Amino acid sequence: MKKYLLLVVVFVSLLASCQENPTSPFTPPPRRTIGTYPLFIPVNDSSITLDSSQSLLFRWLTAATELTGRVRHTLVIDRDTDFTNGSVLRIETFNDSLRVPYQEFRSLNLARNDTTFIYGVIATNNIETLRSANLYRFYLNLR
Repeated sequence: MKKYLLLVVVFVSLLASCQENPTSPFTPPPRRTIGTYPLFIPVNDSSITLDSSQSLLFRWLTAATELTGRVRHTLVIDRDTDFTNGSVLRIETFNDSLRVPYQEFRSLNLARNDTTFIYGVIATNNIETLRSANLYRFYLNLR
């Protein structure tokens, strides 16, 4: 019985020491937010009208100059500035621009055809993260 108790104590100690060790090979390093970069298009407070044959261009400064390796950009579009509570749309790309077609906005099933959105871009190389310096607002009217 003492042997089993001793084995349980040793097992629990090993388990606890692995969880507390930040350099353990089983624990990935946390992502660091290392800075910000600018958004270009659409400009803040833009008013945009899209027809069914059009798409909306988003463009930002590439983060590849500050992040090493393959950089993934995530365009985040929401109705408010709190991206932590979910978002209306998230699209990933390895480029510094992205076209969102009319049909993508139409598929959001918004109650109105004219809606205010907030957008920002997050860039990561899976080790470090950059975010757009500002969150920009645009007014979208779907025809």
